[in-house]
Formats: sequence, C-alpha cells, structure tokens
Amino acid sequence: MPDGKSEETALTRTAEDSLQRLNTNIATSERILARSRDRCVRFFEGREHFFLRLVTRFYPLSGRTLEYCLKCCLERSDSERMPPYLTDLSRNENIRWSRDLLADHSENWDWIGLSKNAGIPWSAGLIQQFSDRWDWISLSNNEHLPWSGSLIDSLDDCWRWGNLGSNEGIPWSMALLDKHAEKLNWKSIPSNDTMPWSDGLTERYSRRFDKKLLVKYNRTEWKDRYLTQYEKGWSWYQKSSSSYVPWSADLIEKYSDQISWRRLSQNESLTWSKNLIDRFSNRWMWGQLVRNKSACDALRESDTLPDPEEVIEYEETGFGQYGVCTSEGIKWNVDLINKYENYIRFEWMSSNKSIPWEIELIESYSNRWDWDKLANKGVYEKVFSKKIDDKMIEKIL
Repeated sequence: MPDGKSEETALTRTAEDSLQRLNTNIATSERILARSRDRCVRFFEGREHFFLRLVTRFYPLSGRTLEYCLKCCLERSDSERMPPYLTDLSRNENIRWSRDLLADHSENWDWIGLSKNAGIPWSAGLIQQFSDRWDWISLSNNEHLPWSGSLIDSLDDCWRWGNLGSNEGIPWSMALLDKHAEKLNWKSIPSNDTMPWSDGLTERYSRRFDKKLLVKYNRTEWKDRYLTQYEKGWSWYQKSSSSYVPWSADLIEKYSDQISWRRLSQNESLTWSKNLIDRFSNRWMWGQLVRNKSACDALRESDTLPDPEEVIEYEETGFGQYGVCTSEGIKWNVDLINKYENYIRFEWMSSNKSIPWEIELIESYSNRWDWDKLANKGVYEKVFSKKIDDKMIEKIL
C-alpha cells in the first residue's frame, strides 16, 4: 500500500499537470483571440468609417476611450449638419451615461437621439435639468422613463399629449385617463396593450374612441358584419390587406375562398404564429410571406416553409428592391448567397440581421454592400462584439 507521502506526491503532480494543461489552454485561447483581433484590425484598415459607425452605435464606451472616440467623431464631422457619428453615439444604449457626461458635452450630443435612448439612467431630476434640450416628441414616446402621475403633472406643458396615449411604459389607470381626457389623442390609445382594458373602459369612453380602431386591436367583440359595415364597397383584395380586420385562423378559414392570399401573405397586422402558417401552408404566397417582417419569427419555427431555393426560384421579380434578399424569414446560408449572387441586391441585404454574418462573407462581396446599413446590430454581435476593445479603437482611429 502506498504511504501518505506517496499519495501526497501523486496528488501534487496531478494538480500540477492540471494547472499546466489549464495554462496551456489559456495560452492557446489567447493566441487564437490575438490572431482573430489582428485579422480584425487588418479588415478595418481603409474602412475606418465602417469601424467608427459600429463603435459609436454599439460599443460600451466609457472613460478615456469615450472621450477619445468623441474627439475622433468631431474631427471627422461635417459642420454643415448633425454628424452621423454623434447621432450614433447619442443613441448608443451601451454607453455608461451620467448627468456629468450629458452636461460636459451638451453642445455635441444629438438630443433627439438622447431622447429616444433606453440606456440613460432616467430620473425626474435628470429630465428637468435638461428640459430645454430634450426632443419632447421622442421623450413622450420613450417607454423607459420613470413614468408616474407626478412626473406627468410636473411637466404637463412639455409633453406631446398626442403621443402619450400609445406609450406602454406609462402606468395607465382610469383615474389617469379621466384626469387628462381632454388632452389625449384617443385614436392612439387602442393600440396600447398596457391600458386597463375592460368593457367598462370602452363603454366609459365610447364617445371618444374610434370604433374601427377598437375592432382592429381586439378591444371590443368582433362581429362578421364589420367586414361590410366598416369596409363597405371594398373588394376582398383590399380587405385581405386591411389592418382593421382582426384576422384569426377561424376567420381566415371561413372566408378562405374569397380572400386574396397574396395580400393576406403581405399583411403585417396578423397575429403570426407557427400554427397559423402551418394550418394554411398550401394557400400562402410564400414569396410574399418571407418578406413579411411580422411573420419572420413564426416562419423560422414553421414545419412547412419550403426550401429557400424554391421560394427564390418561384419569385419572378427576383431580388430587386422588393425581393426576398431583405427577408429575415428565409434560412440564409453562405452557399445560398453564393449561388444567387448575380441576382441579389447586396445593398438591400446589408441590413438583414438573419444573414450568417462572418468576415469572410463580408470580404467576398466588399464592393457590393451598403456599408452604412452593414453597420447594424446583427453584424456587430455576430462578428465583432468579442473582438473590438479599447486598444483596437485607439489603434485604428
């Protein structure tokens, strides 16, 4: 039997071996990451504009790097108009925003962009401090403010009341609606899911609501007669694209022979789901459906989506402005893009977040992209988010 000292020696050697393997793995990972970053630097050479747009839109800038980046933006800006870099910075939700940062560079920010920004540490005091700077239309639409009855009252004259009714960040109540009934735009309210919807609410304000909008957003009971009552004289071609009809699977089934399936396939107001798509898989116009932005998530889950090549070859209109190259419902891959490269409008595909983005693909068609559209969140997160760091920013810019 091994003595205690031998066991201790064996355990020490095992621990040392494990530590050595760990260090080797870490060193290997660091070399791979370094090579990847070196390749990134080479990729961005001569593409400083693209790099700066990615950084200003998405990178979590702070401290010295933020100051340096802001300086670079100002140096590259056209004094005749609001520089796009400063607008991108002002909308960047990943920056560590603070009152001091807003105040120190108040003349440089795009305050419309700031007013839309969800990443700012919003407070009543912050809003009041810069009340003469905000874009109040954008601020009234911003759901990320610390909304309350007191905040609304304290800045009553500043809000754009036509926009507040559709803001789902506000804690709406019957009391709040009563208090501001005369100022609200009642046509904007039916789209708001956070309203305390009930039969009592729709009855209480029945004279203020547009009945067609209540029907459109399912705030009141649907009756088939509305198809003729509110859309009298319309053809089924028009009805099939109407956002006022709360199309459900049963309603579609009932009127399946009258519906224009091309227009229904384009209709973004439907409540798209995997079940809805699969149920009518033999009726959809797939070339139209894959372009429907509202249906994209459901399409990716569907069991009946045709092979992408079938959809593409079916479309006589090809890949033009209204072509399928903008579709996020198609399961794109590099081989598919390469096969149809002579048909694809790459400037339109540039903003498609569902593309399997990688440096090789971008470089393969470098002279065909719209580089401003290419600087989007999908490209940043899939290709560059783990490679760009403070050192790279200072090196390239």
